[in-house]
Amino acid sequence: MPTLSAVLIVRNEEAVLPRCLASLAGWVDEIVVVDDHSTDASAELARAAGAKVVQRRLDRFDVQRNFGVAQSTGEWILSIDADEVVTPALAREIREVIAAADAADIYGVPFLHRMFGRWPRHGGWQEPLRRLYRREVRWAGAVHERVAQGWREGVLTSPILHWSHQDIGEFLAKLNRYTDDEARARAAEGARYSGAKLLLSPLRDFWRRYVRLGGYRDGAVGLVLAGLMACYVFVVRAKTWEQLNPADDPAPTDWESPA
Repeated sequence: MPTLSAVLIVRNEEAVLPRCLASLAGWVDEIVVVDDHSTDASAELARAAGAKVVQRRLDRFDVQRNFGVAQSTGEWILSIDADEVVTPALAREIREVIAAADAADIYGVPFLHRMFGRWPRHGGWQEPLRRLYRREVRWAGAVHERVAQGWREGVLTSPILHWSHQDIGEFLAKLNRYTDDEARARAAEGARYSGAKLLLSPLRDFWRRYVRLGGYRDGAVGLVLAGLMACYVFVVRAKTWEQLNPADDPAPTDWESPA
């Protein structure tokens, strides 16, 4: 049976980490936790669960994820976050897939996301994410990591459960952090500002999620999520414009002082 390492990127996750670690116990060969110098009990909880804990300051998600793979020993890697849980059905499916002689190199895993106390089933939230792969695979991308083309890919059927956002305030706090990183990456990659894209891209994303992917079927939460994600797209492009067009205009002089 090929060996399997679970690799986690962690910072101050003591509230959710035990649930994730419990879902990995007994069926993965190794758990590697890359800890971004947590100030809570995350590292201690991971060690108590038998995980290998290595500390590294997070600079880029792709670098951090590749670093975690380098610290592992498994022939296969399961990339999972602290607020995620592997279902028993997925655990069985993973062990069967990696043991197969004709296994692909990368597998997408479907997700069920808990958003604001609900589990939306439409709007693109179930799209598989690449989380199971051979250790030779490497990631690139400062925020939304991606892999080079050329690997054989497959898709699993059983889900990861993701406790994503407890409330809208938490969503907005993460939105600000992630849009900062994505805008910097887009500017560094030579993205160009376009007023048309600034206007149309959020509208296109809203239409895709709410109408084409059926977000309306989830009722009010589907509408809220489509709107928030359109906001995410708008903020990324607005921050990219800000990165590309720094300004320090002098104070205006063409106005009259009050009498």
